[in-house]
Amino acid sequence: MKKYDVQKFELLSNEQIADGIFDMRVKNDELAPLAKCGQFAHVYVPSKTLRRPISVCDSENGVLRLVYQVKGEGTKIMSEMKKGESVDIHSRSSRQRLYD
Repeated sequence: MKKYDVQKFELLSNEQIADGIFDMRVKNDELAPLAKCGQFAHVYVPSKTLRRPISVCDSENGVLRLVYQVKGEGTKIMSEMKKGESVDIHSRSSRQRLYD
């Protein structure tokens, strides 16, 4: 049994809610329902080697809410992602507890 999965999430919204603060909502009916607030979603950022660990703010109806601050080039790229894009998120296998 594999310990980790990489799954595609559909980007539903990515809105700026304060200066440099963004509220991203992504949907995946298989993994999102397993997430709990305070756990981490490891988001792949195109053209970057390392994933960005973003804390799960909320999980409801297959939708994860990730609130993050733009602090560098990776989160700047995340802030430019648009509704409908596919977001690659690394997580624990759906057979195990999601996120550490």
